[in-house]
Amino acid sequence: MMKSKETQEKEIIKRIGMAIKFWRKLSGYNQESFSQIIETSRSYVAKLETGGTGVSINKINEIARALRLSPFTLLCGVPNKEALNILMGLYNNYQLNISRSELEILFCARLGKKKLTRDYYIHQLCILRSGNYSCKMQK
Repeated sequence: MMKSKETQEKEIIKRIGMAIKFWRKLSGYNQESFSQIIETSRSYVAKLETGGTGVSINKINEIARALRLSPFTLLCGVPNKEALNILMGLYNNYQLNISRSELEILFCARLGKKKLTRDYYIHQLCILRSGNYSCKMQK
């Protein structure tokens, strides 16, 4: 069964909000301090993060600038919980030394509804770093 246009729009707004929350927290901001940076109220930030209000492209661009991200990263939404756990595990692995910009690229990696594994993300990281699709990286 196809979802209605309204349902799809609400899901998109919610995914964008979840991405804003994820990157805000990763950047070390609470809602209050972040609201001051983007010159809005804390309650507006809370509504954004829960999908309780829509957000303009201009506001997405402003938020992305404040978080030092590409607006595209916010438009990606968030990966599913399992993929997000894998990504954060990799990001927190000091041996891999994943930069924030590399995390941003991996964060937006999607293959439709396919389950993405740790090996997939490791391979993507290897490609990012070497430019070689057949690269191999120590896990």
